[in-house]
Amino acid sequence: MRMESTKSNITLLAISAAVFSHAQTKGDAGQITGLVFGDLYDVSSHHDPAIKGMNGIWIRRINLTYDKKLEERFSMRLRLEANSPGDFKSDTTMQPFFKDVSLQYNGQNNLKVLIGLIPTPTFSWLEETLGYRPVEKTPLDLYKMAESRDQGIAIKGTDASQRLSFHLMYGNGSGVKGRSDKGNVFYGSVNYKLSPELTVEGYSDFWKKGDGSHWRTVSASLVFKGRGVTAGLTLANQKRDHMTSSPDIDIGLSSIYLDYQLNQTIKPFVRV
Repeated sequence: MRMESTKSNITLLAISAAVFSHAQTKGDAGQITGLVFGDLYDVSSHHDPAIKGMNGIWIRRINLTYDKKLEERFSMRLRLEANSPGDFKSDTTMQPFFKDVSLQYNGQNNLKVLIGLIPTPTFSWLEETLGYRPVEKTPLDLYKMAESRDQGIAIKGTDASQRLSFHLMYGNGSGVKGRSDKGNVFYGSVNYKLSPELTVEGYSDFWKKGDGSHWRTVSASLVFKGRGVTAGLTLANQKRDHMTSSPDIDIGLSSIYLDYQLNQTIKPFVRV
């Protein structure tokens, strides 16, 4: 259950449900997994009378993933996804698209090399660690400061102590869409376990857009996870330097997340 209030005076009460399905074939035929989540919602108040009073059931995201081990060192992933715009006005049919199309090399000492349409380092670790994606996007994703996927090549790994991990990537900057310009992006994140429960992450990217403008992003996150509690703090800044007459943009963002596992089925949370 969640209740959120924004500057536009919207109060939204929703019950979010995540439905997971899993099937695995015998032998080396691969593994198929599925995910569906949505809301039972009611907009009790809103500054726009056309939206106030809306209620119903909302299927927000559906995906179907196929993973297969090709041989000892190689594996592949293919994922189809469809989602709803969630803007209270679009009524188009949800169209499936490819979310992941990748080939992965699994080296020694947890080294991985991925190529294709793959997750970016921007918020993949944070989203997985906090684990509230069926409720809402991570802040950098929500405010369109970066893409969750890009077409490119990435390398991931950890050190011998398993305390330090890294994720570096070079991509087109086109997300899941076809490339149509000369832009490119360098991404990088580093995580370090200060203790078994406490991890700090630093992230940066540099975008060279097709129109000549430059985007630079830096963020830092601190996450505590243990004893039934998950707590996260994220600070981020993005500078968008335009080469045209458009003004430059400087975006600052901060986010706090906290949840507590009361029992096996109940986990209240808050995010600001």
